Amino acid sequence: KEAHELEHPLAAYEIGKIYKRQGKNDEYKRQENYDKAFKWYSKAQQKGLPEAQVQVGDYLRAIWPQQNTDKLDRGGAFINYEHAARAGNRKGLYRLGRMYERERDMPGNLEMAATLFFQSGEKGYCDAFTALGALYRDPEYSGYNLDNSRWYLEWATKFKKTEGVAKRLLTDRGH
Repeated sequence: KEAHELEHPLAAYEIGKIYKRQGKNDEYKRQENYDKAFKWYSKAQQKGLPEAQVQVGDYLRAIWPQQNTDKLDRGGAFINYEHAARAGNRKGLYRLGRMYERERDMPGNLEMAATLFFQSGEKGYCDAFTALGALYRDPEYSGYNLDNSRWYLEWATKFKKTEGVAKRLLTDRGH
């Protein structure tokens, strides 16, 4: 906490991580710890730390496990992901892409999602290439291309984190 008082946003971010981790492991104090994590992530986010912007966005979208959804704020999440993405944060690019992907009724959103997934994947975020592979096989996407889908999904199978999802997508619908 002393480092945070000296204006170190990374210190506030690390304190937030501690509280978030406790929230996952302590059912009795889960929401209390998530709220404390959010408080510390917010301090780092206000100093412009992209990793904290992603965490604040995740909190506002209620992504954290068993989180209370009282503070759900999709607009606030979008703004935080957008700031993180502009800073080149790979997870921020991915999360912003997911938000565009889910808002299919707006023209150009799937194309924007594909662009963000590609940028995130190029920075090493393997979930992004899995999402991009899935998007290429979506007939609603103007870039629909099963060969591209296969390429990105096969690439994603090389990583333990995304291997199962990518393999499942490769075997679905004739891939």
